[in-house]
Amino acid sequence: DGKRRFQTSVEMEYADEDGDVGGTKLLQGAGLTEAGAVANVHESPLLAQGAEGRVFVSRLESIFGDVEVVCKQRFRKKYRHPDLDIKLIARRNTSEVRVMLRARKLGVRTPVLYHVDRAACCIYMEYLRPPRWSTLKSFLAQLESDIMGKKPGRDNDLKAIAKSIGCVAAKLHIGDIIHGDLTTSNILVDAERDTECLSDDRWNLALIDFGLSGQSTQNEDKAVDLYVLERAIESTHSYIAADLNKSIMEYYEQEGCPAAQKSLKSVLRRLDDVRMRGRKRDMVG
Repeated sequence: DGKRRFQTSVEMEYADEDGDVGGTKLLQGAGLTEAGAVANVHESPLLAQGAEGRVFVSRLESIFGDVEVVCKQRFRKKYRHPDLDIKLIARRNTSEVRVMLRARKLGVRTPVLYHVDRAACCIYMEYLRPPRWSTLKSFLAQLESDIMGKKPGRDNDLKAIAKSIGCVAAKLHIGDIIHGDLTTSNILVDAERDTECLSDDRWNLALIDFGLSGQSTQNEDKAVDLYVLERAIESTHSYIAADLNKSIMEYYEQEGCPAAQKSLKSVLRRLDDVRMRGRKRDMVG
């Protein structure tokens, strides 16, 4: 019938100190049960594909009916021994899931994790679907166009999105999480701003694609994270890049308690060194 049962016993491998993986509890919260967790892995719309895997839309059957989800599947490598291959993929999935769960505990929005299927090398998670959710890249493209056209109020939106980005990046780094690919394509913007939860000077953001993420206390790693973000903005939104990047860094260093702010300032000082190395590479070619 084109459907596979999940191996829900692997959920406990991702448990944090509280024993919750965002697995069993989140499955129940979505109306999903172990007996009813089923995915249709055939004829699903492909969202993205790279050398390491693919991301596609799938469905889970629950007591409330079908739930549309995103499945991230890592490819098997035929040149590796099958036993080693499955262990390496499982380790990478484990690392990605744990970082996502830790980010949520730090107050950073990520897709809700529903399940991990070891046999199929899949992670099933919440589908933050358009048009409500759009990439920061497309959001900034429209914002840049509006600012160039002198549309009223959009300068305030630029400050608001800068504050939101800076705060999210700071929360990750305060918790010693490195995203690893912090580009405008891996940040989603919620078009439906919840004014009860957010002030008028914030946008609700979500981070996706933690495939290159990890944990590090090193300022160098955090500075590289910020440098990747800066370059992504500069490469596609040149008209607003200077003001936006400056504001992001200003809000970045204001997040958290005084001790955290001191640490973030050290990251920004290291960012200056990273920028200098980047400029030298650009000149050399």
